[in-house]
Amino acid sequence: MQLLANTTSPFVRIARTAMIEKGFDIEPTLVDPWADEVRLRAANSATRVPTLMLDDGAPLVECLLIVQWLELMRPAPDWPSLTGKGGDAEASRRAPALPLAPSKRPPSPSSRAR
Repeated sequence: MQLLANTTSPFVRIARTAMIEKGFDIEPTLVDPWADEVRLRAANSATRVPTLMLDDGAPLVECLLIVQWLELMRPAPDWPSLTGKGGDAEASRRAPALPLAPSKRPPSPSSRAR
């Protein structure tokens, strides 16, 4: 595994702390998301950090996804829970990371009837 990170992102710090809690000792690979680095763009077209590259080459490109993956790989009670205790932790593991319903936007001024 490879964690693409930078030194200023609070989301990188969350992901690194979660990885340490779950027993993954991975030294991050420092990248600059603003410099359009090839290795970051290849892993994550949005060039955001953290990005965790799994051993099979699949990227996890959001902090929440990384935490949820860690919970699935090393669940409680063998490892400390990162998402809470009891039913809350179980529910959060089953919840989708991104909303599936389309967002409801108000109509634009140009589409309103005059």
